[in-house]
Amino acid sequence: MTKLNASPVVLLGGWGMPQRVLNPLAEVLTDVGYSVSCHSLSGLESDFAGAWNWSTLQSHLVDLLPEQPCTLIGWSFGGALASGLAAKYPDRVSHLITLASNPCFVARADWPGMDPEVFGMFLEGIEEDFSATFQRFLRLNCLGSDQLRALLRGLTAQAKGKPDKHEIYIRSLRLLGDSDARSFLQEIACSALHIFAKRDALVPSRVSSHVQDRFPHHQVEALDGCHLIFWDQPDYVASLIHAFLDPQQP
Repeated sequence: MTKLNASPVVLLGGWGMPQRVLNPLAEVLTDVGYSVSCHSLSGLESDFAGAWNWSTLQSHLVDLLPEQPCTLIGWSFGGALASGLAAKYPDRVSHLITLASNPCFVARADWPGMDPEVFGMFLEGIEEDFSATFQRFLRLNCLGSDQLRALLRGLTAQAKGKPDKHEIYIRSLRLLGDSDARSFLQEIACSALHIFAKRDALVPSRVSSHVQDRFPHHQVEALDGCHLIFWDQPDYVASLIHAFLDPQQP
């Protein structure tokens, strides 16, 4: 793969995940010449003191973007955040890509997602037994991969969680539970690509068809793999991203 005159690439991570979890994808994209930076919600406790709502969080995150229009890639909850940024700041985002990201993480009457009762139990678990619940969450990220054990070992080593910062996890988890990025996706002016994993244990696979039906002008891809799709299928994901950004290049 080669790239020419591409905009800088910004990666936004998912709920509870440190920035380094994004490194495998960042490295693959850097190797073919993209300029990549990574950001994660779990690092915000040191420099974000605002209320945890969409408006204040977006106002903080936009300051992390380069001045020139960028390609914004969001994984999981990061995809919803990226969609909001693309809608609110169209002059800062030239392309939007979401990875294993459900616009409505918790199911709605007209949209598939995590069962509300299951989500409520997960939130309760994070509040009452952070370490055990977080470890189960890591496994769900890898469940569905043919490399389950290897991915789980690697992810556990990289994403240990911070029980002493559990309030950050709880605030952001509540925001995730209330998230509905469909209006953002309807408003964006830039090109958009949504990549889903068919064996995702956190985002139902049928979300991909809902996104395609609701936003027919967006590109949607679904491939075998787990929620941690850019670890499970790094080269394939990178090739889809490259083809989307540079359709004339091999």
